Amino acid sequence: MTPMESRPPRGQMALLLCLLAGSLCACGEKTDTRAIEYCIPLEDGSELPVARVLLGFDAYSADNRPTMEQTNRFLVASEIPITVLSGAGVEEGTVELVHTSLAVLDAQSDAVVGRATFWNVDALRMLLPSLGPAGASRRYDGVMGGDLLRKYSVRLVFAGDSSCSPPWEGEGFAPPTIRFAEALPDTDRELAADGYAVMDYKLAGGGTAMVADRELQYGATRVAVGVCVEPAPYWPDETPAMTLDCESATALEAIIPVTGVDAFGLIATGTGPLLVTESFYENLAGRLGPTWPGGATSTTIDLPEGTVDALQVNLSRIALVGDRYDSRGPCAELAHRRRIALALRFCPNKVTSMVGKRGASVAELDSEKPTTTPVSIPAYRIADSTMLMAGLQAEVATQIPGIDLLVGADVLRHFELWLDYPESRVVMRCMSWVDPVTTSDATGRPVPPCLHAAPGQTCCAGKSRRECRCAGSPCCQYYRWSPPK
Repeated sequence: MTPMESRPPRGQMALLLCLLAGSLCACGEKTDTRAIEYCIPLEDGSELPVARVLLGFDAYSADNRPTMEQTNRFLVASEIPITVLSGAGVEEGTVELVHTSLAVLDAQSDAVVGRATFWNVDALRMLLPSLGPAGASRRYDGVMGGDLLRKYSVRLVFAGDSSCSPPWEGEGFAPPTIRFAEALPDTDRELAADGYAVMDYKLAGGGTAMVADRELQYGATRVAVGVCVEPAPYWPDETPAMTLDCESATALEAIIPVTGVDAFGLIATGTGPLLVTESFYENLAGRLGPTWPGGATSTTIDLPEGTVDALQVNLSRIALVGDRYDSRGPCAELAHRRRIALALRFCPNKVTSMVGKRGASVAELDSEKPTTTPVSIPAYRIADSTMLMAGLQAEVATQIPGIDLLVGADVLRHFELWLDYPESRVVMRCMSWVDPVTTSDATGRPVPPCLHAAPGQTCCAGKSRRECRCAGSPCCQYYRWSPPK
C-alpha cells in the first residue's frame, strides 16, 4: 500500500485532526486505573514506543484467559490527546465514541501478563491511517494518548533499559520500557544530585468537540518546553586548554556568545523526526545564513490527516531548556549555562561576580560532537496550514507561545525521559550517564568524580552536580543551579 492509498476519507480526516490537534484527554474524574510501579517492556525493534495492549480486559477470567492473538499494538504518543482504537467494521468517514477498558502488557512475554490497567475509558474508534516518514510509515492497532498518560508520572526508555532486570529474565535483558508511577517525589535538587535535568512546563490545551452527537469537554495534555535550535558547538573537552580572565564578565561573553534560534517545542513521543513549521524553518534559514541547510531533500510524511509534502534536513544541535530565569530566551539561557560551566571550571571562586548565581536545566544533543556511534537529528519541514500544525496553534494560542516544532523520538531516545504530569516537569538524563565513583590517588586522597568525562569514560556528573558532558556521546546536560543563600 502506498502512502497516498493509506489516506483516510476527507470527512474522517477533518474530525480526526479536529480531535487529535484539539488537545482532547479523558477526564481524570472518570478514568480509573491501577499500575504496578515497575518497568513494563515495550515492543523490540521499533524506533517508537509501542505497547502491547489488551482491550476489554475485564471481560476475561481465570477460566477464560486471553491469548496473544487477541492483543493489540498501541503507539505511545504524548502528542495525541485522546486514546484511539483502529477497529475493523468502522464505516469509512465515521468516528465512534466507545467506552472500554484496557490493560498494558509485558510485550516481551509469551503470555498475556498485565502490568497496568485502565477502565471506564472513553476512546475514539476509527480507521487509523499509517503514520511516519516515507519509507518508514507504520500502522498500529491504536494509540495510547495523553488522556491515559497524564494520570501518572510516566518514564520512557526508547531502547536498552538496563535497569529493567526482573529476576525471571536472563542476563543482558534490556528492552525499551514504559513505567507508570503514582508520583515522582524527588525535589528538583534531589533529581539533579542523581544526574537528571528538570524542566518545568505549563500543561496546555483543552477544549470541546462533537463526537457521535455528543459534546465532549476535555482538559489539557500538551507538554511544551523552550528549545534552542542550531546553537554553536561547545566542546570544552575536545579543545586545547584555555586561559580565562576571572576578573572580567565580558571575557565569558566573548568566548561564549548567544547563538542559535529560539523555539517552543511540543514533546511528541509518538513522532520520530522533529516536525518543524514552515514559518519557523524560514526564520531559522534567515538567521543561519545562505549556506544553511545543506543537503535538504524533498519527501513526504504520513500524518493523521494523510500524506503531506515535507522537506527533510539534518540539524547539528538542539537543546531543550527549562525554567528560564530573568526573561532570557532558550538560546540566551543555554549560553548562560555554558558560561556558568566554564566559570566553575576555571574561576570557581568568581562565578557569582562573573555570571551570576542561577541557571536553568538544559538537555542538549549534538550530532557533530565526536562520538563512538554516528548520530543524526532529522527534521521535517511541513506547512503551517497542515491540520496538525494549524490545530495546535489555534489550541494553545491563549495559553503558551505558539508551537514551532514537535520534538520526537529521534531526539528523546538519547535520554531517559520522565513526563511528570502531576508536578508538570520534564525530567531527562543522558542514556550514557552512570553513577560517578570516587577513587583515590597514589597518596590515598579521594579524587572527586569526573566533571568532564575523559575519553573512554561513560557520562557522569562531577562533585559540583551542575554539568554533565559526555566524551564519546552526543548528549550533555546542565542541571538547575540555584545555590542556597
